[in-house]
Amino acid sequence: MTDLKALNRCRLPENKVKYVVMSGKYKCIVDALGEFEVEVLPTVPVTDLDDRVNDHADMLFNYFGNKRGVIHKSQYRITEFINSLGLCITYGDELSREYPFDCRYNFLIADNNLIVGKKIKSKTLSKLSYDYNVLKVNQGYVACNIVSVAENAFITSDKSIYKLLSSIGSDCCLVSSNGISLPGYSCGFLGGCCGKISKDLMAFTGKLSLHPDFDVIKSFLRKYDVDILELSAMPLTDIGGIIPVIESGTL
Repeated sequence: MTDLKALNRCRLPENKVKYVVMSGKYKCIVDALGEFEVEVLPTVPVTDLDDRVNDHADMLFNYFGNKRGVIHKSQYRITEFINSLGLCITYGDELSREYPFDCRYNFLIADNNLIVGKKIKSKTLSKLSYDYNVLKVNQGYVACNIVSVAENAFITSDKSIYKLLSSIGSDCCLVSSNGISLPGYSCGFLGGCCGKISKDLMAFTGKLSLHPDFDVIKSFLRKYDVDILELSAMPLTDIGGIIPVIESGTL
């Protein structure tokens, strides 16, 4: 298929993003992305997860880059569509409402590294350990807690993730976990509130400008020539991330 290609890198598009995997709960966010010609592949809520996060994309799907990824079996419509474009997305492990079995898909690929919580175990991770350098942190919800800004550039509110990324030479910005809404919880994670929809544009679910570290985040994004797009007038809300998968180009 012409004019479409899979992202080469996890979370880091090189061109204009055409398809993202995301919760479809907030119509205003879906519609706002549509105005930028970004189509949402909405997740289906699953009974295997807590009701508050049962449609969060970062709890159900992980795209590694280079056409590869893993997804929960409940998301078969997304799987069939993505794979029809030439990708190889496979079904992964079972989930449970209990930690750490709820976050088996919640890791992050960054170049040759796989960052994952110390307590997380799965068949998928065992297989990937042959392909990537596995780096373990205290935080179990890794993908929720990292914003991939550019190659080797990240934002997080988790100190163990910040320490690890800094130790391997990445440029990492540590921010407050306050100012993020996740209904039913005291707060959400910044990684669950955003996603890149082009090389130079980071889309946020709500008003990033209300975050206590807005100026710090804005400055860090500007350092890497990334602009901010606020998709709604809501408070910044953790919806499980906006995961880019397909961008313009040749597949």
